[in-house]
Amino acid sequence: MFCETFCIFVAEKTTRKGKMMTSITLNYDERNTLASRTIEYILSLGVFSTEKTKKMSELEMALQEIENGEVNKYESVDDLLQKINA
Repeated sequence: MFCETFCIFVAEKTTRKGKMMTSITLNYDERNTLASRTIEYILSLGVFSTEKTKKMSELEMALQEIENGEVNKYESVDDLLQKINA
């Protein structure tokens, strides 16, 4: 399945003018003409802004997990195997 991710707004934050913006992410099959045309129509209204999202590589995701403390430590291989088999 060919899936396109489309982000309409920037993540929820307050802008310089004090306005709140909310993020909406749409996933759709880019071969679906109705979905593509609907997106084109929404953008043509001039009310929404877009932001391309960068897909993170496996390494980037692993580094982010380390930063977030989502890492398990084990004293030995036996401890790891006990955790896996539990």
